[in-house]
Amino acid sequence: MASPPTEVLREDGELAPSDEWFPHTQLSSDPFFVVAITGPQASGKSTLINTLFQTNFPVASRASVATATTRGILASHVPSPTRQTLLLDVEGADARARGRDGKLFAAQCAAFVTSVADVVIVNLWFHDACRLDSAAHGLLRSIFSSAAYDLLEGHPSKTALLVAVRDFEDDSHESCESLTSLIRQDITDIWEEVALESGLPVGEGASPLEEVADLHIYMFPHIRHRAEQFDKRIAHLKNALEEGDLAQPKYSKNIPSDSFSTYAHTLWDSILAGAAHQSVQAADVFDRRVDDFYTGDDFAIVAAFRCDEVFSQKLAEASGDIADLLETVEAGTRLDNLGKKCDNIIERYLQEYDAETSDFAAEPAYDRKRTELEAIIDTGLMSVFMKNIAIISREALASFKASVADDMPTNFASFTALTAFDKRAKEGIRRGGSWSYENERTDLKNMIHEISEQQQKLVESQVSASKKQSEAIQFLRMQHAQMQAVQQQALGGSVGQWNVGAAYRPPDSNVNLSLAYQQGRTNLQVSMVPDESSTLLGPAGFTAGVGPGNLGMSFNVNF
Repeated sequence: MASPPTEVLREDGELAPSDEWFPHTQLSSDPFFVVAITGPQASGKSTLINTLFQTNFPVASRASVATATTRGILASHVPSPTRQTLLLDVEGADARARGRDGKLFAAQCAAFVTSVADVVIVNLWFHDACRLDSAAHGLLRSIFSSAAYDLLEGHPSKTALLVAVRDFEDDSHESCESLTSLIRQDITDIWEEVALESGLPVGEGASPLEEVADLHIYMFPHIRHRAEQFDKRIAHLKNALEEGDLAQPKYSKNIPSDSFSTYAHTLWDSILAGAAHQSVQAADVFDRRVDDFYTGDDFAIVAAFRCDEVFSQKLAEASGDIADLLETVEAGTRLDNLGKKCDNIIERYLQEYDAETSDFAAEPAYDRKRTELEAIIDTGLMSVFMKNIAIISREALASFKASVADDMPTNFASFTALTAFDKRAKEGIRRGGSWSYENERTDLKNMIHEISEQQQKLVESQVSASKKQSEAIQFLRMQHAQMQAVQQQALGGSVGQWNVGAAYRPPDSNVNLSLAYQQGRTNLQVSMVPDESSTLLGPAGFTAGVGPGNLGMSFNVNF
């Protein structure tokens, strides 16, 4: 497991005391396998070394990309049963905090790591490849100046020089071969120029680049947008560092690990005292050439070209982030805190634009392309915002309908739905933008009002129908009571509970008398009925009955 990063060279240019370098590491006379990484600020140096060795060097956040995360030189020790590895993370060569005065410090750091490292990794942006004014170009001059000085002093050493090209976009074999060839030629030209300035032999008998460094070039795609391809390239480089071309003993400076910090102090003191004067002088010569160019008539043209180039790159990267957000909202998923996400995207790409075009900050092209970059990204994010507002509005309307269906008062349901809409909509607005959701809120409010009116009419209709039904029932009851009263008045008496009845038939007679009292009415009935035994009485009996067809007669009196 890698040790926590230790600040071995502080930002003020002072080396940490020897006892603070490896306080918890068991050291021996065996040398470290030293890997150093350097390059422009915010180019992903620390991320690359962390991914390769599982270290914990601090990395720049999106919000602080313009601020140097690594200051001075940080070191981390990776123990292993077979090989002790020491990793050095060097401050960005174009650190904004140091300004143009930082080039001397960058040259000194380059001289230092070249003298102690087996492998020096130079991080290079793809869009900086083959640019004579890039920070990586100046670093290579400083590295070669240190190597040339050692060669002149009669104690040459060889270093594995690895150029890591970041965010390479075209994986075709032809493109890789073409760019590799161009970079290799440019680096060879830098070495020949440095060798000439340092007084080394030229022409026949000149020292080739291979005498001081073996050059390796690795292409890395974008770490986020093409993560799978990036991981494959990392695995390939990791294998080369562990057991491949980069893990050869010929690159070792043979500094015993238990004496490394002591040697480092001696080396750094000699650099500060001027032993690396030629390295610094060569870097200054290059810087003066660049400065002369920057004050020339063609500077505005270069500024416009560079600002437009960075603008196009940042816009393409931002478009990928916007596409991810659009995919989410178009699938119907609400984005919470969209405003913060949009702020982070715009701030990130503006800060990266600033960091990569800082040399042209005084030129009109700088402000023009920066404003244009912000405006275009803002427009793309606004489309995400409006689609997100549509989702929030639909959810608020659905919530209102559900509340009304649960018999919540429409006024309260409306207030709850609009409050939730306002809260989520406000969270989607980015700072400093001109975005608005007032029209969408008005539409939502109108729909809620229309539904509320329909609900009110429905309730009123139901109440009216219920009232009419109640009135009808009451009328029927009253009518029934009146009919009973009329009936009682017509028939007399009142409702009682007694029912009495009696019947009498005089002997030897076909007359039947019956008297009944029921519910306040008296009924007297006189009837003449056929005699059931008339067939037995003979002619004198009731053989023919009292009427035609042997029918009986009755007479009723009610009172």
